[in-house]
Amino acid sequence: MASLPARRWRFSATAISVAPSRPACAPSALDVIAIGRTKPEDRDAECVTIEELDEVLPRTDYLVLACPLTDATRGLIDGRRLTLMKSDSVIINIARAAVCDEDALYDALARQVIGGAVLDVWYRYPAPGQEDNFRPANRPFHELDNVIMTPHASAWTEGLMERRWSVIAENMDRFAAGEPLLNHITRPA
Repeated sequence: MASLPARRWRFSATAISVAPSRPACAPSALDVIAIGRTKPEDRDAECVTIEELDEVLPRTDYLVLACPLTDATRGLIDGRRLTLMKSDSVIINIARAAVCDEDALYDALARQVIGGAVLDVWYRYPAPGQEDNFRPANRPFHELDNVIMTPHASAWTEGLMERRWSVIAENMDRFAAGEPLLNHITRPA
């Protein structure tokens, strides 16, 4: 597995999180900028709207993508936006692969426009019978020294299954009592 160049955490490091929820507080070693559809004022982190993304990308040391894949987020990080980032910036994608344009990202990494990427996403998935020697992207990210790829498993933690079963049990109780369910998702019309 490739490793990123050794770096020291700096007090001036800036991490941008493109996520549906906003961080409650920023780690003391990082300045965190949260990006969302709205601009809440009640958080410890600096919060901006998605329309301000281009303004904050040049300040970014670490860009964490943790948003859903929607029409608005597909290709959100494209070639133009990658050139706005610092040459030693690192993208950490734990969202969906297509939030970051695959060809533009590969090109930016290969030409060292940005410093590196940690990819816990797949641009494509194997069909039954294709599991052997299958690559999760159309481009050879695995050949780049400034990329770390993981098997789409960032959500797995020690307590994940216990938390899942707890929510399922709570929803069963709510359903039986005729109460609204937790984490209910309504499909758009």
